[in-house]
Amino acid sequence: MAIAPWPLGGVIPLAALTFTVLGLATAALAVLLPALPERRPFTAPVLLAGLLVLVVIGWCIVQVLPQIGAPFAHPGWSYAPNGMGVGSISIDPDAGIFQLVRFTGYAALFIAVLVAATDRRLAVLLHHVMMAVITLYAVYGLVAWGLEFETVAGFGPVAYVGDVTSTFVNRNSWATFANLGLVLILAHIIQDLEESPGSSLRSYLVDTFQNVRPALLIKLVAFFVVATASILSHSRGGFLSAALALPMMVIIALVATRPRASMIATAVLVVAAVGVWIVAASGEGVLARLEQLDMEFDDGSAGRLAAWAISFGLIGDRPWLGHGLGSFQAVFQAHNDERFFRIYDLAHNTYVEHLLEIGIPATILLYGAMAILFGVCLRGLFRRRRDRVFTLAAVGATLLVGLHALVDFSIQMPAIAMFYAAILAIGCAQAAPSARRRSSRVRQAVSERPSVREELEAVPS
Repeated sequence: MAIAPWPLGGVIPLAALTFTVLGLATAALAVLLPALPERRPFTAPVLLAGLLVLVVIGWCIVQVLPQIGAPFAHPGWSYAPNGMGVGSISIDPDAGIFQLVRFTGYAALFIAVLVAATDRRLAVLLHHVMMAVITLYAVYGLVAWGLEFETVAGFGPVAYVGDVTSTFVNRNSWATFANLGLVLILAHIIQDLEESPGSSLRSYLVDTFQNVRPALLIKLVAFFVVATASILSHSRGGFLSAALALPMMVIIALVATRPRASMIATAVLVVAAVGVWIVAASGEGVLARLEQLDMEFDDGSAGRLAAWAISFGLIGDRPWLGHGLGSFQAVFQAHNDERFFRIYDLAHNTYVEHLLEIGIPATILLYGAMAILFGVCLRGLFRRRRDRVFTLAAVGATLLVGLHALVDFSIQMPAIAMFYAAILAIGCAQAAPSARRRSSRVRQAVSERPSVREELEAVPS
C-alpha cells in the first residue's frame, strides 16, 4: 500500500497486476492463519456484502466469455470482419479482464485488512501508517511543485503545470488521495479532543492547547500539510467533496458522542479557523477554477453534462446486460459526437460509468454491498463507547469518495481504491465490541442474577 501511489497512482498495468498478486497472497495468509481472538471479522452483514460482490464479479466474468451467442452478444461484434468477432456481451473483453484483475485485488486487500484489523493494535498501526504515507506523498508533492519538477515521479511529463499532483497524473485523483489522509487525521484529532477533561469552554480550550500532547501537535501539522497539498491541486471536485464530507464527518461524530457543549464549540471554532486559514493561504487558484464551473455543465460544450447525457443514452441501449466492464471508452468513442474530438476515456461519474458498463442490476448489487458495509460502520460508530475513530474514518472516507465519484473518477485509481478498501475494512472489523468484552458483559450479567436458593428464600411462606 505504501508503494502503490508511486507508479502514477498504480495505473501502470504491471503495477496493478503486482498489487493484485500481493493482495491475493496476503488475503490467503490472513484467512489460513489462526484467527485473531478479539472479533469475528466475517459477520452476517459483511458476508452478505461479500456475496453481492461475488455475484457482480461472476457477472463481469460472464460478460467477457467469447461466443456467448444471440441475443446476448454485443451488437458491435456484427461489424467485425467476416463476422469473426469474439461475440461476447462486452464490446471490449480485454479491458474487462484487466479491470477484473484490479477489482479482485481490491477485494482481496479488503479481506486481508478485515481479518488483521480485528486486533485493535494492528488497526491502530494501519491507521498510523496510512496517515504517515499520505503525509509523505503530500510533502513530496509540495517539493515537486515548489521546485517545478518536469516529470511525475520520474515516469513522464507533468500534465498540470502549476498544480500539485504528487505522484498522480491527474490533479483530481491526487486531491482525493490527500483528502483520504485528511479524513484519517481528522478522525484521530476528534478522538484526542474528545478525551480532554475540560468542562467549560474556557477550561476545555486551556487544557487542549496549553497541555497539547506531541501526538496531537504532529497530527495538526500533518493535517495542515496534507490540506495545503490538496487545495494546491486546484481540483474543484476535490475541494467541494472535502468541504462537504469533512464537516459532515464532524457533525456525525458530535451526534454519536453527544459531547459537552464545550467540545461542540471547540470543534466549530477549530474547523472554521482551519478552513479559513487553508483557503486564505493557498486557495486562490481553486476558487478561480470554481468560477469556471458552469463551463463543465454547458450542454453545448464537451463537458461533463454532455458526456453524461450521451452515457445515459448508451445505458438505455443495453440497460440490463451493459456494454462490458472497462468498455466506456470504446462505446463512447463509437458514438461519434462532434463535440468530443479528443479521447474521452472515463465518464467523470463512476456511478454512470458502472451503469453503462455492467448494467443496472449489477450496479445495484455492487452499490448495495457498499451501502451494507457503510451501514455496518455507521451502526458501529453509534454503538461503540470507545475506539470510534475506526468507524468514524470509514464513514468519512465513504462520504468523501462517494461525493467525489459524482463528478470524477478518482476512486477508479488503484492506489485510492486500495487505501479506501483498507479504511473501510478497518471500520468493519472494529464496528462491534470485542468478543472478550462481550463475554465479560455476559459473565457480569450472569453473576448479577439471583441464585435458585435466593429466589426460593424470597418466596413468602
